[in-house]
Amino acid sequence: FYQDDYGIKLEVLHIVSYNHSYGHDVKAGLVWYNRTTRAANASGYLTKDLGTDITVINYKFLSNEFRPTGISATVNLCKEAIVDRFGVAKSLRDRVDFPLRCPVKKGFLKLSYGTVDYSKLPPHFQNGRYRNHVKFHDGPNFLGEFYLDVEIIEKIKKWELPRILN
Repeated sequence: FYQDDYGIKLEVLHIVSYNHSYGHDVKAGLVWYNRTTRAANASGYLTKDLGTDITVINYKFLSNEFRPTGISATVNLCKEAIVDRFGVAKSLRDRVDFPLRCPVKKGFLKLSYGTVDYSKLPPHFQNGRYRNHVKFHDGPNFLGEFYLDVEIIEKIKKWELPRILN
């Protein structure tokens, strides 16, 4: 994909809960990378090797609350890191201090100033505020969950009449 229809403004990154038998001291948040870009910082100690499945549920902000949009997906993080459909793994590869391959080895994991190339996301998203609720599982075991609030802002394209040469 290549899209230039919209921009994404990151608003909130919040860890809801995590399994303390798989990790401890887990922290995440958004910071300013420069004056115009927000980036994600995250860190924590992983106490067991794991392969991960992700479930993403999308909500849209309507009538002063987040309501389900019907968009949800469950993907295997190990396979998705290899396929890299939207360029997310490539964007994050330089920002993590561990190899993005499975199984993820135990130890201290850190993401510093993680940003994503939004031009590789699918085109034609509606403007508005969204919440992406993400849950991680290692087989049947719950690992953790967080949500990311974003705002999709339409890019206004400058329209010009074609010049007619005599």
